[in-house]
This record gives sequence, C-alpha cells and structure tokens, in this order.
Amino acid sequence: MGLLSLGEGKGDVINQSRELSLESMWQEVMERQTPALKALLQQHAQLVYFDGKSAELRVMSKSLKQRVENSLSVLQTAFSQITGKQISVVLS
Repeated sequence: MGLLSLGEGKGDVINQSRELSLESMWQEVMERQTPALKALLQQHAQLVYFDGKSAELRVMSKSLKQRVENSLSVLQTAFSQITGKQISVVLS
C-alpha cells in the first residue's frame, strides 16, 4: 500500500482517494478493538498517516492521549494483522 496522508486540498480527487483509504484502514483497525477502546478512538483519534511501514494517529484530547498510548501494542497488532507485516504506530 502506498503513502496515505490527509491533505489540505479537500477538492482534490487524489486527496479524497487517500482520505477514503485512510478511513478504510482506520475502520478495520477499530473493528479489532474492545468496545471501550473503539469508542475512545472513534471520538478522540484519527489515522492521519500510513505508508505500509508506519502509522500516525492524532489524538484530539491530550488528557486521553495517555490512555491511547497504553493501548499502543494492541493497535500495532491490529495494523500488523491487517497488513501482514510489522507496523510502527506513533501518536501525535
């Protein structure tokens, strides 16, 4: 899978395609989480970058970032199960 990142040009067809791909990957990752973590991620986090080797999640709430950090290994496992390779996950 190629580089995926949220772009600024919302009207750009390429950016829209990348956003859909990011959204699709994010939905697959969330489907593999516990109900509590899934709810937290849906409300307070977003996949903003994925290049097939690493993923960047933006956590909207600084106070909830620690809770997501505590689940980082679970998230990495989900990405790895979906892609079939080791994925590094970072938070921003």
